[in-house]
Amino acid sequence: MMRDLLDSEGCVTSQPQMGFSTDIDDCLFRPAFIQEGYVIERKWSVAGYVHGLQGVIPRSIGLLIFIEDLYIKAEFRGLDLAVSFVS
Repeated sequence: MMRDLLDSEGCVTSQPQMGFSTDIDDCLFRPAFIQEGYVIERKWSVAGYVHGLQGVIPRSIGLLIFIEDLYIKAEFRGLDLAVSFVS
């Protein structure tokens, strides 16, 4: 699904396969921020995913949550799944 997002019109920049692999490695092994991944489901089917970062910035805004990727498969769009996830 991540490759589908990166190849879609919704992605402003293109990313080579090497960058794609690096994102997955960072999500699993980079400790600076906690990288998190979530699967979005609808009626027991995988509908999409969210990849983001979570961390604390001292003397500033405090907790930072940054959504890097949010992808919903075409057949599940229009069902407000992304809105439900974020709210």
